[in-house]
Amino acid sequence: VGGTGVKKDLKGFIYGERGVWRPGDSLFLSFILQDPKNNIPENHPLIFKLVDSRGRQAERRVLRKSESGLYVIPVETSQDAPTGNWLAQIEAGGTVFEKSLKIETVKPNRLKIKFDPASEYLLKDETTNAKLNISWLHGAPGKNIKAKIDLSLSQIPTNFNKFSDYAFDDPTRKFYAEQQTVFESSVDENGDADVKFNINAESAAPGMLKADFTTKAFEPGGDFSTDRFSITYHPFRRYAGIKLPSGDKARNMLLTDKDHTVSLVSVNVNGNPVSDTKMIVRFYKIDWQWWYDQSNGSNSNYLYDSYKEELSSTEVTTVNGFASAKIRVDYPDWGRYLVEAEDLESGHKTGKIVYIDWPGYAGRERSDGGGAAARLALSTDKDKYK
Repeated sequence: VGGTGVKKDLKGFIYGERGVWRPGDSLFLSFILQDPKNNIPENHPLIFKLVDSRGRQAERRVLRKSESGLYVIPVETSQDAPTGNWLAQIEAGGTVFEKSLKIETVKPNRLKIKFDPASEYLLKDETTNAKLNISWLHGAPGKNIKAKIDLSLSQIPTNFNKFSDYAFDDPTRKFYAEQQTVFESSVDENGDADVKFNINAESAAPGMLKADFTTKAFEPGGDFSTDRFSITYHPFRRYAGIKLPSGDKARNMLLTDKDHTVSLVSVNVNGNPVSDTKMIVRFYKIDWQWWYDQSNGSNSNYLYDSYKEELSSTEVTTVNGFASAKIRVDYPDWGRYLVEAEDLESGHKTGKIVYIDWPGYAGRERSDGGGAAARLALSTDKDKYK
C-alpha cells in the first residue's frame, strides 16, 4: 500500500489482490474513491482503462458511481499477453488515478523475505542499519541461504505538504537511475543477517530520490525468490524552495519595468522550516539555439541547445525558514528567464522558469527573437472550465 496527494478534494486508491500476475491470469483490481464534498454527482460515469506494456489500450470500461465508494474491477488477460509494466487508469470527474501493474512469467516464491531498514527514510553520508530475515513459506528458517540485495536510485518529485505551492526541484538537473549492490552474503542458521550500507549517488540530484531494493534469496537447487521494497532517499539534509509571484490572469506572465518578489523557504527532510540558512539567488536570461544537421546524406534533423546568461546574484539568509529576493527586467529586454536558489551549505538547488514581457505585448508573437524559439499565443473563450 502507499499514499498519494489529494486532487480536487478527491482521494482515490487502486490496488490488486497480489503484486504480480502471469499472462492469462485474471486481475482482481479494486478502487476506493473518497468524495466527501460530493464533487462527482450520482450515476456519474468513471472511466477505467488498462494499458499494456507496449502502450496499447487492452480494455476500457465505464463504471457507475458507487454509494460505498468501492469498486471491484475483474480483468482477464490472454495467454499471450505481453509481459512488463501495465498501467491501470481510472478517471473520476476529470481527475486521473493510476497504478502500475506487473505482468511477468515468474515462478512463485518459496522463500519469505523480510528486509527492514531501521528508519522511515535514508540520508546521505549516513550508515543505514537494516535487518534481513529469510524463511521458507512453511515456516522453517532459511538456514544459511545466500542472498543478494541490489539498490536502484531514481528521481521522484520533491514535495512537502506544508509548502505545496513552492518548487523544490532543480529544473536544470536530470538524474538517471544508478544501481549498486548493498549486500551479497549468506544469512545465519536462523535466517537472519545484519545489513549495513551507505548510499553513494554519483550524479547530482535535482531533489529527493527513491531507493528501490530488490532482494534475491537463492535456494540450494538454484532457483531464487524475489522481494522488492522502496523507501525515500534524501541526498540533501536541507532543501531550498522557491515561489514566484503570479503573472497576468490570462497567461501567467510577468511584466518588465517593475520589481517582482521571489519567495524562498528552507526546510529539513521532515519539511520543517530552518532558520539562518544562507542562500544565493541567481537570475538568468535563457535563450535557445537551433540548427539543421544532416549526417551521411540521409539522417536529417533539427538539433537544439540552450544557454543562460547570469543577470544578477543575491545572497539572503532565512528568518524562521523564510526569505525573499527581488528580480527585475527593464525594457527593451524580454523573454524567458530562470530564477535559481541554492542552499550554500547543503548544496541543494531549486529553480523556476518564468516568461517576462513588455506591458501590452505579453503573449504576442515575436519575430525579433534572434533565433529564439517562438512562443505561440493561445487564447480561450472562458477564464475557467469544469
